[in-house]
Amino acid sequence: MQRSYREEIQYTVLRAVLFDFDGLILDTETPEVEILKAVFADHGQEFPDEYWIQALGRGADQLLDPPMVVLQRLCGREIDCQALEVERRRQTEAIIELEPVRPGIKDLLLEMRERGILAGVASSSKHAWVDTHLKRLGLFDQFDKIVCAGDVPRAKPFPDLYARLVEVLEVNLDECFALEDSPNGIKGAKAAGLKVVAIETPLSRKLDLSEADAKLPTLAGVDLDHLWNLVQGG
Repeated sequence: MQRSYREEIQYTVLRAVLFDFDGLILDTETPEVEILKAVFADHGQEFPDEYWIQALGRGADQLLDPPMVVLQRLCGREIDCQALEVERRRQTEAIIELEPVRPGIKDLLLEMRERGILAGVASSSKHAWVDTHLKRLGLFDQFDKIVCAGDVPRAKPFPDLYARLVEVLEVNLDECFALEDSPNGIKGAKAAGLKVVAIETPLSRKLDLSEADAKLPTLAGVDLDHLWNLVQGG
């Protein structure tokens, strides 16, 4: 006798949770936008909202223009883009070095480890960035697989990163789900065939995250069963 959809749900076993990195695990995005706003303001310009909105969650290979090129265009004159970018990165990275793990991440990873649930990262950033920060935060060994820009042909919003992560974790699409914080990340996960829970951040709560299957204001106090029930429609 064929089981109904609701009856099928209870037989689906959760085997893995797939994490975004920037914004979700570590808030690298707010410092980046705030420093860019300051640099643009120093040159009498306003950092365009549409730029950071389209950039959030994307890989560098998916950006239309580097931010300093945008600034130069707005200024209407030549500026030292290279020097400004070096200083912008220095200031941004100094702030990010002091950023803690986002709320709820450590507790969720601990629960997953105790229950034997696999953990993976799919990031549009490169390994040098992601791995270094995960090690600094004491989280690197908590993840079974990490897939970053450079490991696949295209970063988010394309599905390549998530498709590769599912492959290397050796799980089925209905045995895992993704945690994301940006529209571009959500698009990439959904395009790979995954269910997605969107977790709001100071930046992304201003954006449209409606393509996710569920949305939460924070991971603090949220356990694995609650997340699994959300994506299963429970």
